[in-house]
Amino acid sequence: MLQLQRNVPMPKARRSPGDRRHKYPFETMQVNDFFFVPGKEKNSIRTYFAAAGKRHNITLRSQLIYARRNADGQWVPCQENDTGSTIGVGVWRTA
Repeated sequence: MLQLQRNVPMPKARRSPGDRRHKYPFETMQVNDFFFVPGKEKNSIRTYFAAAGKRHNITLRSQLIYARRNADGQWVPCQENDTGSTIGVGVWRTA
């Protein structure tokens, strides 16, 4: 049986509900914006992106691609045999 304890104060929340941080930048994406998720396969996150598109009322397209980091540290699509190429999922906002 569980032991009941009385007058134990509840700890403060780590984050308030309005201070949510999201892993992917759906709220700020404009048409033709792109981000890259390295090391993932399309099927493993396709359902997540479909739900996120509906939730944010945007159209997202994803494709398995190769990308590499440019001089600014941003991911850019590239060819498989390019130096520093990494496979992953590219995600574009199309509408």
